[in-house]
Amino acid sequence: MANQANSVKPYAQDEKPKVFKLSNDRTNAGSAQHSAANLLDFLSPVSQFPAPASQFPAPASQQRLQVGRKNSPGQRVKVELKPYHSLMDWIRLGNTGEDLTGVGGKVLDVTPDELAKHCSETDAWMCLKGKVYNVTQYLDFHPGGIDEIMRGAGQDATSLFNEVHRWVNYESMLKKCMVGKMVGSPLNKAQSRLLQLRRESASSQSTSSLNSATSSLGAALKDLQTLSTFKPRFDWFQTNDDVTVVIYTKWPEMRHEHVIIDKEGLCFSARLFVQNFTYQVHLELDDKVLDKYVVKVEKNGKVGITLTKETPNRIWIDVGLPLANNMTWEETSTKDLVYRDCKLLSKLEVTHDTKLFMFALPAGCRMCIPIGHHVYVKSSIMGTDVTRPYTAVLPALKPELQDSRMTDGKVLFLMVKVYSSGILTPVIDRLQIGDLFPVSSPEGSFQASLLDACTHLVMFVAGTGFTPTVRLIYHTLVEEFKQERRVTLVFFNKTEEDVLWQEELAELSEQSKGMFVVHHVLSQPGKQWEGMQGRISLELVNKCVPLIGKDGQYLVCVCGPTLFTALAVNILKELDYNQDLHIFT
Repeated sequence: MANQANSVKPYAQDEKPKVFKLSNDRTNAGSAQHSAANLLDFLSPVSQFPAPASQFPAPASQQRLQVGRKNSPGQRVKVELKPYHSLMDWIRLGNTGEDLTGVGGKVLDVTPDELAKHCSETDAWMCLKGKVYNVTQYLDFHPGGIDEIMRGAGQDATSLFNEVHRWVNYESMLKKCMVGKMVGSPLNKAQSRLLQLRRESASSQSTSSLNSATSSLGAALKDLQTLSTFKPRFDWFQTNDDVTVVIYTKWPEMRHEHVIIDKEGLCFSARLFVQNFTYQVHLELDDKVLDKYVVKVEKNGKVGITLTKETPNRIWIDVGLPLANNMTWEETSTKDLVYRDCKLLSKLEVTHDTKLFMFALPAGCRMCIPIGHHVYVKSSIMGTDVTRPYTAVLPALKPELQDSRMTDGKVLFLMVKVYSSGILTPVIDRLQIGDLFPVSSPEGSFQASLLDACTHLVMFVAGTGFTPTVRLIYHTLVEEFKQERRVTLVFFNKTEEDVLWQEELAELSEQSKGMFVVHHVLSQPGKQWEGMQGRISLELVNKCVPLIGKDGQYLVCVCGPTLFTALAVNILKELDYNQDLHIFT
């Protein structure tokens, strides 16, 4: 069994973080691929850990390490992998011709009773969306560890998978492990959990723990049922020049970025992301409209999507005919990510190893990325889809360099650190202008409403962990500047050559007249460096933000390699920080 890596735990196992308003995001931030050497540069000497011999993934890679409490919903848990058990090693194993199904390559009809028999570490099957896979050989390759994947053994693990891995193309990853198709209905996660609780209760001869746990599970299911019973509705009206589709979401946090539009010919689709659910309007329009949309959102959650008629003055009899999935209202986690082939328009060098890519969305598509959210990109490597998340950024931090096409949802920008020995980043770097590359719909848990009452925004970032803060900085200092809100960025890097947009940050800080302070911290500075030196520590945090959490309403954001993030959280805890905290992981 794979050994769990040593890591800095933000909380003891028996301690619950009662005071933190803590949320997690899966973002690129470049942090997922930091080398061990770069990672240790961000940490204080007392927090450094012995590094094993050079290997891939790197010892400090997100593929090996975990942060946070085990099994936190929606959070990726990472453990240390054995040598030669990386993603590329799994892909190579699948191409050796070895029978990974355990059934001689036959395609079986698997009953619930048969599936339930295969629930041990030496014989583990699971059902994902109606297909059954033998994951026994994959256990040691799973970045989340054996214990995590065994939670789904012998049952329908679809819901469990969607909680943390919806973006992973499991069909490609496990195609050589497919045993067959499911016949009948296996136990779902909730049913399996109740069964597990009853077994635990029977073995301990105690009913109090069973009743308590069952009650908690029942409450969670009731909350989910309440959300699922509410369903938005839509209407429409027209003028001589346009047609407006109106959707009533009743969600006060609704923003125009939560609306994605796709149109091809007369086929029109609008997906609205409302809390944890997706509502879709899918129509064959009565007539053609231009690829120009206006999306307006009112405070009560009312969304208006205005479409410009290609033929003015023509009166539509109806808005259109319903197509598949029209007016569906489903949990977002149960739906597959939608990928769109985006065209590379430009590629600019930011530093010696980081580039800024601009992609154009397909014609007819309007997709604006919410602040702090990310998209996934993917490529087929040796027959297996490899997927990575990247936070959407801006073309620059200067207002005059913004691209109106981004505001219109026509283009997006990704900042990518290229690793010569990486799996996916060299593929991205080799893209030529005009090449198509699949990019997913956005995901993320950061809510811009956290900024509404914020008087102090503080960000601790390391390396390309800077990327989620790009739009936060621009939004708070340019788009919605408030005289009473102060912004502090503590930016850790190895050398000055690694600092992203250093000149732009300095210029924005100077223009802010003291409202935006940037602290650059280098672990290996050159002889000419006159700024701060060292690694993240309690002393350094106190020096940069001496009154953190004590002189106003704070929002603290952290992004960087896993251990950097864990150490930052521990430092905040030592400082008794008990206000809003958002971790991009």
